Amino acid sequence: MLIHIRPRLFCPFKEVSLVDLNIEPLGLRLSGARHLSAGRPYRNKHYSVAYRRGSRKAIDGILLSAPGLVKYLGYSARWAIAAEIVVTHKVRYVVLDQDFDAASDDMTVWGKHSRQPGVSSLGDWENRDPAWARADGVFPCNAEPAMEVLPRTDVRYLATTDVMEGNYISERRQEFHIPTIEKERMLGTWLNTRMPDIASAFKV
Repeated sequence: MLIHIRPRLFCPFKEVSLVDLNIEPLGLRLSGARHLSAGRPYRNKHYSVAYRRGSRKAIDGILLSAPGLVKYLGYSARWAIAAEIVVTHKVRYVVLDQDFDAASDDMTVWGKHSRQPGVSSLGDWENRDPAWARADGVFPCNAEPAMEVLPRTDVRYLATTDVMEGNYISERRQEFHIPTIEKERMLGTWLNTRMPDIASAFKV
């Protein structure tokens, strides 16, 4: 199974680095100094996203290649801010079905899309949004997992528990339920031009 995750930090400070990333139950231990970089692939440059070292441009997350279907997955990411504090982000993923051989925490690839822009003869991808994602008021900005340092009033994340230390968030725990999707849909560059290349996947 091919799994796309995006360890992300929303932070107004420029000096940000990823210390490490541990993925369970797959037993993958990744170092920010050896295996991963933190880049800013979005227009909103307050977001830093972990990606595999070696790319010349900032990539939107990492790929994991597992030998079979995965039902549960979690990661713990530690981020260093301004070389002074370290914050921890813990995310637990629940894979809702076993229909296809891939999954992503990028909600924009779940919806109904043309397989290729302007070529309707190839058909459309079906909408894979689960029921919770179709509820009123649910948007990627308030559902997709993201770590923050300073609390925000403009975004209220789903299934989130924060641990405060003074005026900043020292630890955040989130749970995110994701559908399976077609591997070809996830790797379609017209959906996410910063999607990691399949050759960069970490094998677990």
